[in-house]
Amino acid sequence: MSQNKHILPTKRIHNFRDYGGYTVRGGGRLRPAMLFRSGEHSQATTSDLALVDDLALKAMIDLRSLDERVAKPNRYSVSSRAKILFSDSYIHARPPHEAIMDVAATPQMVRARLLEYYRISPFKPEQINCLRLYFSALIETDGATLVHCAAGKDRTGIAVALFHKIIGVEIDDIFADYLLTNEAGDLNDRIASFGYSVRAHLGDDLSEETLSISLSVEEQYLNEMFKSIYIQHESIEEYFRKILKFDNCQIDYLMNKFVV
Repeated sequence: MSQNKHILPTKRIHNFRDYGGYTVRGGGRLRPAMLFRSGEHSQATTSDLALVDDLALKAMIDLRSLDERVAKPNRYSVSSRAKILFSDSYIHARPPHEAIMDVAATPQMVRARLLEYYRISPFKPEQINCLRLYFSALIETDGATLVHCAAGKDRTGIAVALFHKIIGVEIDDIFADYLLTNEAGDLNDRIASFGYSVRAHLGDDLSEETLSISLSVEEQYLNEMFKSIYIQHESIEEYFRKILKFDNCQIDYLMNKFVV
């Protein structure tokens, strides 16, 4: 398991980490122990729940669809006081890393499909709604928050990368945080669990490499997302104003709230 200081040592909550603490352009640093991200919590152990309790979360932003939340409901500690937030309009969808799989999937096909997902995701209505939910929660919540999806790598990865970008985190750190998915927790365990379920539906022909790529992230995916935004907008700030409907005052508020 990675010893990276951002990664939290959970057993069955995959990809759990603190995405604060990074240096911000112009001076300052993101507050640590305020901003957390992960995969879903349906298999959380008692020790995992105790760790989550210790974070004193005030809000958990669940970026999954209703279908996903019903299929894999999160486990929560009885002492949790976190408000659970999700998009009411996001009903029927599978996790991106599952939706791209079929009986003919190869490593090349999985990469191509993930690139396409990152290209269009910032402009899909259901994803825009989830991003608005996430950024509104950051603004309105007085205390620590956690954002998660199914694997904590694509929808969550895009949301966190956009936050880091608009707040002024250096681009190398944005990509470094994004790529931590590949070392956070036990990737082999994730592959085995995912492989069992997907092979039950699609058969045994899917290779370990294909499964591994579907559960990993690559720098080119995030590059594709930013490129897609810049093709349509002059800046990230313009994307926030025109697509997410967040103005400069709200962006300044995020800066003042999370940069020390």
